[in-house]
Parts: sequence; structure tokens; C-alpha cells
Amino acid sequence: MIYKYSPALVCGFAAAVLVTIPGFKNLACCFIVPLASVAGLYVEQRIQGEHRIMPSNAFITGLLAGISSAIFGSFFEILITALTKTHDIVQAYPELEKFLNSLNMQQAGTQSLNLFKRMINEITTKGFSMTFAIILIFSNLLVNSLMGIVGDLSAWRFLTGKSARNNYKCLAHKAEK
Repeated sequence: MIYKYSPALVCGFAAAVLVTIPGFKNLACCFIVPLASVAGLYVEQRIQGEHRIMPSNAFITGLLAGISSAIFGSFFEILITALTKTHDIVQAYPELEKFLNSLNMQQAGTQSLNLFKRMINEITTKGFSMTFAIILIFSNLLVNSLMGIVGDLSAWRFLTGKSARNNYKCLAHKAEK
């Protein structure tokens, strides 16, 4: 069973590696993860030798690619943060503080800023923040899983539509003869 979905897991790992490269992180949710899930579905189809892809197969492949990219990507990002003792959130904090203060959220804004200050302090002093790690893992799991599913279901729709068109053309050609 695990061998059937290993292409999705491998492609999810490859997406996680790509996302750790600076500049590619911004492309993760909308480009890299869906593309990795589509690649996993394609490789799985080639290995299994199946001509028809089932929607449930596309759903599971996309989900697994998204989950594996989220878990490995979060691990790599936490590891890099621990080694460098900095993260994008540390540099973005002054802008975040201005934004939250402009919203006049009173107590909720103050509590949010205190949470971010504590996370940033832990990251810059220790290199690790449990709050940051939990938020990062859960947000990556949610976004990457959804985008992996969307990518594979879109690819399934395209591939099945394309194969249906090809079958129709083939039948039409045979009818002409």
C-alpha cells in the first residue's frame, strides 16, 4: 500500500526541499505544492500502468503530497530557524506592529503583539519557539494539503477530459473507415 503512494511522498519531499530555497518560499502554496502533487499523480499513473485515473486516487495522492511537503517543509524551516536564530517573521515584525496598531483592536491587538514579541524573543535568543513551530506546522498542513488536493483534482479533470477527447476522436476515426 505504501509503495502505491510513494511517488506522492517523494514529490512532496522534493517540494519541501524547493520551498527552503530563498525566493521559492513565496511560490510554495500556489505553484510548487500543486505541481509536486501533479507530478506524484503522473508518476503513480506511469508506475501502475493505469490508463484511467480515479478521482479518489487523485484526491489521496494530492493529500499525501501536501502532507509530506508540509511536514518536511516545516521541519526544514524550523531547523534553519534554529541554526540561524532568525526568520522572516523577525524582519516583518515592525510592519506587523504598525498594521495591528492601525486597526485599533485594543486588547486583542495587544495580546497578538505580545505573542509575536515572545515568539521573536525565543527565536532570536534560543533559535526555537514552540509556539512558532506549532503555528508553522498547522498552517503548512492546512495550506499544503488543500493546494495538493486542488492541484491533483485539476490535473485529474484535465487528464480525464483529454483522454475522453482522444477516445472520442479515435472512435470517430474508426466510424469514418
